[in-house]
Amino acid sequence: MTTAPHTTTKRNRFTVIIWPGLVFFFMGVSLTAVTLTVVFATSDGGAVTEEAYYAKAVAWDDIARERAASEALGWTPVLEFDEAEGDRRRMFLTLTGSDGAAVPATEASVFAFHHADRRNPVEFVLTGSGAGVLKANAPMPRPGIWEVRLRVRHHGDVFVYRADLELQ
Repeated sequence: MTTAPHTTTKRNRFTVIIWPGLVFFFMGVSLTAVTLTVVFATSDGGAVTEEAYYAKAVAWDDIARERAASEALGWTPVLEFDEAEGDRRRMFLTLTGSDGAAVPATEASVFAFHHADRRNPVEFVLTGSGAGVLKANAPMPRPGIWEVRLRVRHHGDVFVYRADLELQ
């Protein structure tokens, strides 16, 4: 009995070499996509919660009363910013009363954070001479949307204000 010599055909080569190669290629693409997804999903450090959120939740009634008292004062804050110079920018706060006159506050505390970087909040104090304009060199150089929380004390009155501001 004689056997014919084995010859490879184009069809045989595709079945033996290329088809398994395509399977491994697509498995590699899939594995790469999953790996990149996991890396990008975990590289920002995860979600950030409000500081002392439980204590704030417990004190919710007090916070609501403070906000209502602030609204009852009728003060209107106007926040303005200069262009960033290095890692700071000038911040100006003008408070006007319900009668349109400037409120001569001399100090306000500020808590702010960039929406894209909640992990790095900034805190600083605005000061003034009592002429109605408070100012500070705010460590807020990054353009974008910032959440700004103000707390102004003036003659026993406490005014709280929260705003989302877009800085250029």
